[in-house]
Formats: sequence, structure tokens, C-alpha cells
Amino acid sequence: AALFSAGPTVAFTDGEWKLTYTPAANANGDAILTITGEDDGQTNGVDDFKSFPDTMTISIDDVNDPPTVVVADQSILEDAGLTSFTTSTWTTVLDDGDADVTEALSFSLGTITQGGTPVACSVAPAIDASGTITFTTAGNDHGTFTVPVTVTDDYATPGNLLDDESTTVDLDVTVTSVNDAPTATPQNLSRSEDPDPAAQTFGPTDYTSARGDGDPADAQTLSYEFVGWTNHPTDGV
Repeated sequence: AALFSAGPTVAFTDGEWKLTYTPAANANGDAILTITGEDDGQTNGVDDFKSFPDTMTISIDDVNDPPTVVVADQSILEDAGLTSFTTSTWTTVLDDGDADVTEALSFSLGTITQGGTPVACSVAPAIDASGTITFTTAGNDHGTFTVPVTVTDDYATPGNLLDDESTTVDLDVTVTSVNDAPTATPQNLSRSEDPDPAAQTFGPTDYTSARGDGDPADAQTLSYEFVGWTNHPTDGV
């Protein structure tokens, strides 16, 4: 690859000849330049310019660039169970940041939060050596959860004086609420034969207990419908 994106050039500026160049992005190595100098002398009144070549080396040292990571935010349903995102799912760009070398990447997770508050999961978030993220949200949890992911390269190999570099990004996972079925515990009713009056009325607190709409975070109104009955008569008195 080219070592320079512009130049090198030599131009007379501010009363002196100046060498100018612009290194290319992520390029490193040595460039040998030859610059020719020329005088304006004369011999016996006649121009007799003399020139000489000058050779120099420009060295552009390598630096370790941090990994490049672009996240792709994800969506799942509430109570989805064990969730797994591979790097091909949760990233659109994942690169070690250095085009001239190949570096292995390692991964780690920070604390998962919702609105800045740490969130407890039924299976704690984890990330493996390949960058696959797994976790299970707690029952009925929904909203937007932020998962910080740190990607680190391994440039600091033996004999290399440069340090490893890291990039931390936030992966947002939107957990969409689902409507859970209501819950209730039936209660048996016992009444005497031939009551007075004959018709009797019972409320939900009479024939059910431990009632709930199934969604603790969302208040819902419950309605009831009679769907049938089975007669088990005994001899009358």
C-alpha cells in the first residue's frame, strides 16, 4: 500500500526549501527519498549550474489502532428464554483496526442496565471466546436493556512494545412485553338445600383466590364468563 496520501514534495516557502508529505492512513514503513540540490553558479560569466543528489529515509512507525465495532441493536419478546446473539447478529462491523496485521480479538461484558440501573437476569449475561452473547431475562421483565461489550485486540505480542487496545460499545436489547394469561385459584362453594331466597349471588372473592392479571408491571381489568357446569346430585331431604 502507498505510504503517502500526498507528496512528498519540495517547495520554496518562507525563504527556504521545505519538504512536505502526508502519511496514508494506517500505513507504516520506510521510504527512501532522493532530493536534488542545484546552485546558480557561473563559470567565466556563463551560467554553470551544478547539482547534487541527496538521499534520505523517512520512517513511519506502526501504532496499534483500537478495534472497530459497530453494533446492531436487537429485539426479543418478554420471557423468551435463553437468548443468544452471535457477532454476525449483534455487530455490522467488527475489525481489529489494523489493516496491515491480523489480530485475535477477545470479548468481555459490563453490567446490564435498564435506564442506568443494574438489572438482575435469571441467567446472567455471558460472552464466549467467539463473541457470542447469552442471557435470560427475569420473568415478565420488559423494556430496553443496555449491554456494554468490550472488544480487545492482542497486539502486545512478545517483542512488541505497543499495548493492546480496546473498544467498548453499548448493545441495546429491546424486550417487548407480551400479555400473560390471568391466574386464579378456584374456591369451592357450599350452601344448604332450598335456601331462602332461592337465588344466590357470589362475587369473585367468593369463588376464586390469589387472582392476578398475569402481568405485574401492567395493571389490567379482569372480566369473568360462565362456561358451564356439571351436576353431581345427591338425594334430597
